[in-house]
Amino acid sequence: DSVSTRDTMRLLAGARGELGDRWSWDAYGQYGVTDYHQVTINNRITANYAKAIDAVTGAGGAPVCRVNADSNPNNNDPACVALNIIGQGQYSAAARAYAFGTTVQTSVFSQTAGAINLQGRPFDTWAGPVALAFGVEGRRNSLEIAVDPISAANGFYVFNQTPAAGEVSVVEGYAEVGVPLLKDSALGSSLELNGAVRQARYTNTSGATKSKFDATTWKIGLTYQPFDWLLLRATRSRDVRAPNTSELFTTPVGGLAAIYDTKTGTQPFAQLSTGGNTNLKPETANTFTVGATLQPQGVLTGLRFS
Repeated sequence: DSVSTRDTMRLLAGARGELGDRWSWDAYGQYGVTDYHQVTINNRITANYAKAIDAVTGAGGAPVCRVNADSNPNNNDPACVALNIIGQGQYSAAARAYAFGTTVQTSVFSQTAGAINLQGRPFDTWAGPVALAFGVEGRRNSLEIAVDPISAANGFYVFNQTPAAGEVSVVEGYAEVGVPLLKDSALGSSLELNGAVRQARYTNTSGATKSKFDATTWKIGLTYQPFDWLLLRATRSRDVRAPNTSELFTTPVGGLAAIYDTKTGTQPFAQLSTGGNTNLKPETANTFTVGATLQPQGVLTGLRFS
């Protein structure tokens, strides 16, 4: 039986204002934390279970653990109680308490974030005002996992979580621009060129280990409205996805999984180790997107296709 609880709290404050007729600003600060607690009862303790079911006849005919009855005193375990797994409920409470236990995991995820942004329309072209936006953002995500000693030693049959801790700090700066090139002409209702660039510095910290890396993303796009009811768009972009705290800092956990062998056509079970890697860098993608939006008029006003 496993019971999980999550408690989440977030505090957020923001402000905004005007800088003359053409410029405005906004800023915010945020703190959030999620506490995750999981308890799993009746989880088999692998080593204890193996010793408890390996029972022999002891003095007076009572079953005892083999490790306490053999000729080797170095492997004795005074706490071991022979476990009867034949039938339903044939074991004693002491045997059950020795061979089964409760896993406990407490994880705390927190984030501190903030940004300040400036946007405005500094000048006009023949087709309308040029829009600019730029700003600075910062985030700090932290992870801390505490577990029971048996889980930390990978001693349970399942749900072995391990302790972990780490922090990711990010500072980003960005700029965006939208330039109108056409408006209400014989060539169409509107044409706009837009672009953006963002530079980020990541700092990953886990104990005494610290790594830093930079990531640059950008996009350039075009929107064209030849008629009031048709909008065409195209975007070329460079995108990134940075590793999160779990992918970076969680301690490797062992387990079994079925792996399909394409050469032999078999599906053997393999011992796997799954966990975080502090050497991970952001994944990158080069993306090209085209699309269209149709907004019919007349009796179909309000209907939209993309």
